[in-house]
Amino acid sequence: MTIPYQNLGKARGSRVALWIRSVIQSAFFSWGTFIQRHAAKILVLGILILAFSCYNLKNIVLETRLDKLWVEEGGRLEEERDYVQEIHGSEVGATPLVILQTPTANASSVLTAEALLLHLKIALLATEVEVEIFKNTWTLRDICHKAAFPTFDERISG
Repeated sequence: MTIPYQNLGKARGSRVALWIRSVIQSAFFSWGTFIQRHAAKILVLGILILAFSCYNLKNIVLETRLDKLWVEEGGRLEEERDYVQEIHGSEVGATPLVILQTPTANASSVLTAEALLLHLKIALLATEVEVEIFKNTWTLRDICHKAAFPTFDERISG
């Protein structure tokens, strides 16, 4: 509608934008007329899709362990995690603490000396956090379980 006015010099604007807008509007108009002509079929199809989705909703399993979401299956880190759980066991309600580091720019790497030092600094700052609730002060040491690794007091002679 605006393109004829643009040809007469009574309107300004991008011709490409107007053309794209007219194509999108005609597509929506075509879809609207199709849906209006076949309203019952579209309604039944929508109800079937909704019923199918609701039926399959019961099969969804949400993974809440962060380490399982971020650790590669079959990788070395998974083997080490399984080994530690096998040796030391896993307590009820205990989950491992995971600190994720993402690059500041899309193409940058997190395996640089500066990025690793920043990661160390953030991890050290996280251990110093104190929270006061109901006149009780809690630190990370109060709520986290440290794995007790064996100490070797005797020398191993061979």
